[in-house]
Amino acid sequence: MSNILDDDKNTKISDYVTANIKDGEKYMEDNMPVVLYRLIQYSIKNTLNNECGNEKADELFRKAGYRAADFICENISDNLCDINNFFNEIQKKFEYFRIGIIKIESWSNEKIVVTVSENQDYSDLPILDKTICVYEEGMVAGILENYTHKKYKVKGIDCSATGVRVCKFEAEPEEKLNNLKEDENKDENKDKNKDILFEFLRDMIYNSNTSIPDEKDIQPENLKLFKGLKKLYFLLNDYKKIAEAMSNGIFPDEKLIEQNPLCSPIKSLEANLKHLVWQTKKVAEGDYSQKVYFMGEFSDSFNMMLKQLNQREIMKKEELKKIKYENQNLHDTNNMLVEISDQMADIILIISTDNKLIYSNFNEINKNNSDKKTFKCLFNKIINSDTHDKQWEVFLETENKYFGISSFKSRKDNQDVYFHIAEDITSKRFKEKNLEEKAYKDDITGIYNRRYLLMKMKDWVSKKIKFTLCFFDLDNLKYINDTYGHVYGDSYIKEVVSIISSSIRENDIFARIGGDEFAILFKNCE
Repeated sequence: MSNILDDDKNTKISDYVTANIKDGEKYMEDNMPVVLYRLIQYSIKNTLNNECGNEKADELFRKAGYRAADFICENISDNLCDINNFFNEIQKKFEYFRIGIIKIESWSNEKIVVTVSENQDYSDLPILDKTICVYEEGMVAGILENYTHKKYKVKGIDCSATGVRVCKFEAEPEEKLNNLKEDENKDENKDKNKDILFEFLRDMIYNSNTSIPDEKDIQPENLKLFKGLKKLYFLLNDYKKIAEAMSNGIFPDEKLIEQNPLCSPIKSLEANLKHLVWQTKKVAEGDYSQKVYFMGEFSDSFNMMLKQLNQREIMKKEELKKIKYENQNLHDTNNMLVEISDQMADIILIISTDNKLIYSNFNEINKNNSDKKTFKCLFNKIINSDTHDKQWEVFLETENKYFGISSFKSRKDNQDVYFHIAEDITSKRFKEKNLEEKAYKDDITGIYNRRYLLMKMKDWVSKKIKFTLCFFDLDNLKYINDTYGHVYGDSYIKEVVSIISSSIRENDIFARIGGDEFAILFKNCE
C-alpha cells in the first residue's frame, strides 16, 4: 500500500481534507470541524517533510508532543499520586479538552503499552502502510517521563483509521550505553534512593498507612533529606488527626496544635470556632444581639439569621399578646354564655374531650326524680355518641322522649370542649307521628291504606326485596250496609281485618285499598 506522506509521492494537502466530512459529523461536536483538525496537522507535516525531510520532520513532531506533555503534567496533573490516579486524572483532562482518550493497556519494567483514541470520525482517511502519529509518540514519552523520571523510547505500533481512530504505542526505557558499569551501578543506587524517598513522600500525602523506610537503605548524602521527610511525616500525621477531629466538631489538645508548625491556620480556625460556639449558646438562650465579624461570608449568613430570629421573636411576642387578649375575651364570653344558659329552658351541657361534664344548666335541686333520670339518660346518650359539630336527634327509649341536639367544638378554661344544647321535641315528634298515622292508616280498621301500600311496594322494588302481592274483597258488604246499616257493615269489616291480622306476620303489610277491597304484601315470600 502506498504511503501518501512520502516525499517522492506527488501528494497535495487537499488530499487529506477532501474526504466526505458529513459522514463523520455525527460523532463530533459542531464547534470542532474535523476538516480544520486535518488541515492544521497535515499542512504542518507536509511542510516539514518538504523542508527537512521525513526523519527530521518526525523528530520535530516528537519534540512538540514532548513539550505538550510537559505542559500537561505541570499544569493539569499531580505526578506525586499513584499510577492509577495519575492516569485517571490525565484521562479526565484529555477528555475534557477533547484531546483524546488515553489508556494504559499493560505496564512492566521492560515495556509499557498505551492506547490513544480520538473523538473524531476518521472513516474517510486513507489506509496507510505505516503509523503517522509521531506527535503522539512524543506526548506519551513526555507523560511517562514526568511520572517515572525515566526516559522512554515510544513507538506507534498500530493505528486504526476506520471508525473512531485508536493508536497503540509501545514504550521501552532508554539504556545509557556510554556510561561505565560502576557508574551505572552508582547511578542505579542513586535512582533507587530517589525512588525510595519519592515513594515515601507520595505515600505520606496520599496513603493513610505509610511505612517509614529503613535508614540503612538511605545513602549518606540523602540522610538529611530523609530525616526532614521523616519529620514532615509525623507533622502531617498529627495535622490529619487534628483536621479530622475538628471536622467532627471535636477540639483537639491545644499543645498538639502549638507544637505543629503546619497548624497555624488551624489554631486561628479553632479560636474562631470556640468563640462561635460560645455565641451560638448565647443565641440559644435568647440573646439575639450577638454578631460575627471574623468569618467572611459565614458572618453575613449568621448575622442575617440572627436578624430573622430576632424579628420572629418580636412577632411571636406580639402574637402571644394577641392570643392572650383573645383568650381573655373568649373566657369572658363563655362566662356570659353560662349566665345566659342558666336562664334557658333548654338543657346545655359542656363536656370535655375525655367525656367529663364541665358545666350544665340543669339544676338538680329543683328537679324531680323523673327529670333527673331523663338528664342522666341524655348525658349517657351524648357521651356514647361520636356525633359532633352538627344538628342531630336522640330518642330516650326508657323515657319515651325525643331531644334535638346542636353540638359544636370550642374551648373553655384552656382546654378543648364540646357544647351540646338539647331541646325537648317529644310533643313535636308525637304530633308528626299522629299526622303520619292519619296519612297512612285507614280510619275504620287502623290498618295501612292504599297510599302506604304503594309507597312500600316502590321501596321494596328499588331495594330488590322479594315479596308476594295478594288481593281480595269482602262478599255481601253492600247488602249488609243496605239492610242493617253502615254500623253493622263497619263491624263486619273490622271482624275480617282482626282475623286476617292475627294470621299474618309482623313484617307483612296489610292494607285496605277500597271499600271492600284489601291487599297483603308478604315479604320474602314466593
